[in-house]
Amino acid sequence: MADLFLGSEGEACLSLLTGDTIYGIILSTFVGRLEKLVDAFLRRPSEVSFQDVQNLMEAFGWELVQKTHPTFRKRGEWPITVPLKSPGRKKVAKVYVEMIIDRLNLEEWHEKRRNP
Repeated sequence: MADLFLGSEGEACLSLLTGDTIYGIILSTFVGRLEKLVDAFLRRPSEVSFQDVQNLMEAFGWELVQKTHPTFRKRGEWPITVPLKSPGRKKVAKVYVEMIIDRLNLEEWHEKRRNP
C-alpha cells in the first residue's frame, strides 16, 4: 500500500507500508507540481477545476468522502464541503477557493517554501 502526503517540513513523501515498517521517499517532482498548484490558488482565480481542488486537498492529507456534495475530511479538522459552481462543468467558485486558501493556510505554507 502506498500513500502520498506532506512531511513535517512541507516536503512530499511517499509512504510504502511493508509490515510495520514505513519508508519515506522524497518526491521533488510532486513538490514542484504542488507549488505550482498552490501558486495558482493564491492568484485567486474566479473559478478552478474540481480536479485541482481534489489534487490540492489530497496533497494536504484530506480525503474526499462524499461526491454528490463534495466533502473532504481530515482527522482532527472540521469537514470542508466544496459545492460545484455548475455540476456539468465541474468548476468551483472563487468563494470556495478563498475558503480553501484559509483552511489549508496556503499563504503561510507558500511563505515557508519561499523563505525557509
